[in-house]
Amino acid sequence: MSQAVRVVRPSAVVVRADVAAPLTEALEMSGVRLGDVVRWVAVTVPDGAPFPGDVARWSERWELPVRRLLRADAAFFLAGDCPSCGLFHVDGGLYDLEALPGGETAVTTRFAATTPAVRHSLGPAEPVPAGCPDEPDAPRLRWL
Repeated sequence: MSQAVRVVRPSAVVVRADVAAPLTEALEMSGVRLGDVVRWVAVTVPDGAPFPGDVARWSERWELPVRRLLRADAAFFLAGDCPSCGLFHVDGGLYDLEALPGGETAVTTRFAATTPAVRHSLGPAEPVPAGCPDEPDAPRLRWL
């Protein structure tokens, strides 16, 4: 991966949290400084979002802005955190969010006609009305 980053020089990289440490080690061993190659990194976990403290450490170590991605693979769901409001912006044309009892949120995919995810629980999350200055119409989600 470190050589791919060095040769391809992408603008951004999406990294799974479980490979962030080995990637960092490989980059250091090969002499590739991630901050010299890419502009930003997004970190993800299979279901949910990485811890903010972990993201802050990677950002410091890589000397780059690092964003969090919220994922729920079973629902074909992906949302990025916003650098302005700190919440996850959701594409309202693709997904419906619904608050569930007990502090959880469900997502329904609007676009998946053949294998839809209907009321898939995202876990501890809270829907937040649209209103971020960066994307005023986007529904938002607070990951708890």
